[in-house]
Amino acid sequence: MKKLELQNTDLFTSLNDDEIEDLHRGGLKVIQKKDGYRFSMDAVLLANFITVKRNERVADLGTGCGVIPLIIAFRNPTAIITAVEMDETAGRMAGESVEMNDLSDQITIVVKDIKDLGNAYRSGSFDVVTTNPPYGRLNSGRINPDPKKAAARHEISGTLDDFLQCASYLLKYRGRLALVYPAAMLADLIVRLREMNLEPKRMQTVYTGKNRKAKLVLMEAVKGGGRELELLQPLYIYDNHGNYSKEFEAMYR
Repeated sequence: MKKLELQNTDLFTSLNDDEIEDLHRGGLKVIQKKDGYRFSMDAVLLANFITVKRNERVADLGTGCGVIPLIIAFRNPTAIITAVEMDETAGRMAGESVEMNDLSDQITIVVKDIKDLGNAYRSGSFDVVTTNPPYGRLNSGRINPDPKKAAARHEISGTLDDFLQCASYLLKYRGRLALVYPAAMLADLIVRLREMNLEPKRMQTVYTGKNRKAKLVLMEAVKGGGRELELLQPLYIYDNHGNYSKEFEAMYR
C-alpha cells in the first residue's frame, strides 16, 4: 500500500538529477539530489541518538530525503513513523526511498508545512518527535544562494520556535522530543525548550576530535518532564589518527 501523501502528483523529475546512496545499515538506501541539499552527519547522529520503544508513534519534522525515518525504522521495526516535509521534491524523493527499502507499511511521508499540522493531527498524537531544525538567523551569516539549502539551514520557512511549538503540540504528555543543534547555541535552545513545556532530560555533546570545541549537541526533552538533566559521555567523530571513531563508524553498520 502506497503511503505517500502529496499535494499533487506532477512531481517526478528525471532520474538523472538523483542518485542512490548506501547507508550501510542492513542494505538501507536513500535517494537524494546530485546537486542541492543533501543529508549530513547531523541526521545520522540524531537517528542513532533517539530511543524509540515498541509500537511507538514517531513524527519527524523537516525530514528532507527521509534518512532519519529510514534509520529509525531499521533500528525499531515496530515503530510507526510519520515524516513531514514541506518541499514537494524532497517529499517525492523521501517517498521513493521508503518504497525502495520496502518500508511503506511503516513510514508515511506527508508533504505539508509544519505550521499547518494542527489542522491535520490532534494534540498528543505522537509518542516521539525528532527534528533537525534550521538554526541560521536570517539577519546573520551568509545565506546559501541555493534556496533549498538555505531553507534547510536558515530560518526561512520556519524558526526554531515554530518547530518546538509544533513538537510540543504533537507530543503526548511525557512524550519525547529529540533534536540536534549547534553547541554554540545551547543556551538559546534550553530557554526555548522550557518555554514550550519541553524539559531537557538527556544531552550528548559532539566533537569532531579531541582538543576541539563541541560542534553539536544531541538533546532529548520530555513534555511536562521534571528538572533533571543527564549528561552523556561525549561523542567524537574522528579519533586521534584522523579516522572515524569506532562509535561513529558503528552508526553505519
